Amino acid sequence: MKKNIFIIGSQGYNKNYGGWETFTTFLANYYPKDKANIYVSEITHDKHNLDPYKSNNINCDKIYIKTTSSLSMPLYTIKTLYYYISYIKKNNIKNCIFLILGLKVGPFLKILNKRFKKLNIKIYVNPDGLEWKRSKWNSLVKKYFKYAEKSMLKYCDGIVCDSLGIKSYLEEEYPNNKVPKYFIAYGASTVDISKIDENKILKKYKLKKYNYSLFVGRCVPENNIE
Repeated sequence: MKKNIFIIGSQGYNKNYGGWETFTTFLANYYPKDKANIYVSEITHDKHNLDPYKSNNINCDKIYIKTTSSLSMPLYTIKTLYYYISYIKKNNIKNCIFLILGLKVGPFLKILNKRFKKLNIKIYVNPDGLEWKRSKWNSLVKKYFKYAEKSMLKYCDGIVCDSLGIKSYLEEEYPNNKVPKYFIAYGASTVDISKIDENKILKKYKLKKYNYSLFVGRCVPENNIE
């Protein structure tokens, strides 16, 4: 029987935004279509354009969220969970997997746990980083994220970590938690470096070969740029 994979929590399919959007697009594109139907939620702030559509045989479902504040993504993920539960029940869809990106909605897994089990929906989570440790959040938000982390671990069927450090942290922080934890690194597109004029680039930036360091990342405290 074909799987039905629902990717929840990114900006959407084929969106130029960040790591989760790249992951969503590549997984949707490269997962064998004869083995699974792929559904991707897409956040929108336009309530007049909510029609679902298909792109490259990927089912794209628009979820309207009025606010554009920092609450928009958690609210969007929560609303998407309810939307897909209703959709699965209405269309009697079997063999369903929810792949949830992030830990922000952890407590809602507890609330919805009975519905997941009734519909035999398997829940897998990509936890991203340690949200509760990030300096940009105040103490109240940090406490919520820590609680969300515990809830996610308790009410899912598997954790997919894109970092060995995150996997090790979860295993050490929650030694009694028996949920399977997997490490799958993010991939990257191949680049044809034969067309790159290395000497020209080194000269432009006044660098010497093998005598410089390159750091690629957002300028936020948790990326340890210092």
